[in-house]
Amino acid sequence: MNDIMLRISTTLTNLFSEAITKATVLLPEALLAILFLFAGWLVAVLVHHIVLWILGFFAIDKLAAKTPLSTFLKNLGIRKTASEILGLLVFWLIIFFTLVIAADTLHMTQVSYALALIAHFIPQVIAAVLIIIVGMLVAKLLQILTIQALGHVNVAYKKSIGGAVQTVVLIFVFVAALDQIGFELDYVLDAIITLGSVVLLMFGLGLAFGARTVLDNVVACSQVKRQIPPSSNVSIDGTTGTVKEFTLTSVVLDVSGTLTVLPATQFLQQKYTVITP
Repeated sequence: MNDIMLRISTTLTNLFSEAITKATVLLPEALLAILFLFAGWLVAVLVHHIVLWILGFFAIDKLAAKTPLSTFLKNLGIRKTASEILGLLVFWLIIFFTLVIAADTLHMTQVSYALALIAHFIPQVIAAVLIIIVGMLVAKLLQILTIQALGHVNVAYKKSIGGAVQTVVLIFVFVAALDQIGFELDYVLDAIITLGSVVLLMFGLGLAFGARTVLDNVVACSQVKRQIPPSSNVSIDGTTGTVKEFTLTSVVLDVSGTLTVLPATQFLQQKYTVITP
């Protein structure tokens, strides 16, 4: 009986000694890991506020509001702004890197590896979000410039072409964002480029046919200007009025207080009369 009690006592003593030894080794590492976590949290909070201030200074939310991004986020049920999303991504990036350091300090290799994978994925998400924001702004800008440029030559379907340009740019933007995250979309990108080229070719042909009419009116308007002085009274095709101005492609008549716009080619194709007082 005494031998059994002695063995139990010896075993417990050895276990207690080993526990004390391990605690003596692990305690400093645990305290260091806690210190790293606390310091990382402070840095994450500080950097989060700095990022929000920088994004607010450059009015990222106002820029994002001019793109479909805000509507897209609302449809997904996300109520945070673009700057808040970027700020949170940066915050959690620092937190995950801090957790990796803490796990390495405690020699938790598998946990450290898993956290490192997540931490390395977050910068790709941040880059993808920035690509989407900048890409949507560029798409909107190109849409506006296209509509304005086509508006100067009186192309009737300018809004449709502007919308098509914006859509093509957005497709490339989202493909680039997904590629940044890590999706292999080479085949999809090749198909989109081919399809986009066909669509642009069709729009180009349509624009070329439309531009022919515009160019005819531009040439005709320059000839009509030499024949009809401004403020002249003109009668053409049953319409009588005073020439108010010449646009790039048309003649504007004041018919009893109502402005009537006639294409310049009409004055070359039909008989008109300049009424002298």
